Amino acid sequence: MKTYIHYGSKQFDKERFTPIQNCYPRNKPIGGLWASEVGARYSWKRWCEGENYRTDHYRADNYFKFTIAENAKILTLLCADDVKAMPMLGKAGIVDYKPDFEEIMSLGYDAIDYRLSDEVGAFAFDSLYWCLYGWDCDSILILNKDIVIPITEE
Repeated sequence: MKTYIHYGSKQFDKERFTPIQNCYPRNKPIGGLWASEVGARYSWKRWCEGENYRTDHYRADNYFKFTIAENAKILTLLCADDVKAMPMLGKAGIVDYKPDFEEIMSLGYDAIDYRLSDEVGAFAFDSLYWCLYGWDCDSILILNKDIVIPITEE
């Protein structure tokens, strides 16, 4: 079972979870919960450290870990073709796709697992990276708060 980590909060609070809303023309929604798999090659924390971005958020006490319910329906993105098959609001330019996150949820998906480090030629033109430019690291976007299972660390 995979373990994920979210930085910027010490615990998961379902009451603070903001439901997914499209935010066209952005290729990211409003709401949801973003995290990276613990040990991911291109994790959010590693990206932030490399870019010197918001490194103050990564204090040892400012994160929580979680797993996902076994019955969760996850849309996994491993390559550009996976992005192109998603419901879309539109496209800006040659490869900048604008997913319809609300439609993705209506199809029963609970999360989107973006696996940049698994793509061969991940930064080539018309790759996963360029199709969802700005999704800079391996990440999971939780669409449904009910699949999050917090891990209590001692």
